[in-house]
Amino acid sequence: MAAKQKEISLLPEEKTGLQSTLEKAFDWLVNTGRWIIVFTELIVILAFLSRFWLDQRLADIYAKNIQKITIIEAAFEHSPIAGTAALIGAGITAFYMTRLMLMTFLGEEWRKLGMITPLGGLAFIIGWIAVAIAAWRS
Repeated sequence: MAAKQKEISLLPEEKTGLQSTLEKAFDWLVNTGRWIIVFTELIVILAFLSRFWLDQRLADIYAKNIQKITIIEAAFEHSPIAGTAALIGAGITAFYMTRLMLMTFLGEEWRKLGMITPLGGLAFIIGWIAVAIAAWRS
């Protein structure tokens, strides 16, 4: 009689059902999920530490701006052009921002902003006329 040959398979047996799904989920959590959690924690730590650097930069920029504003205020303290800058700024803001709002929001309730636009243009023109008069006097 011939002896039966025994087969040797090195591949794991395929499992089906709930046990197989739970094993796959656990393997994913142990291998891939672990690294996702580690990288997320690393990003959180870096964001926390960068906050101190950004706060210091913001404080430095604020201090520099305060110095520059003081210098500009000292320069325009007795200047006739100081008031004209406010007129020009208000005119630009009123004119262009109302135009932008009218183009962005095209509803009936926003059409009332159209009445402000000519006032902004008028303030802009008066500001430039005041600059011309101040330049002519000096």
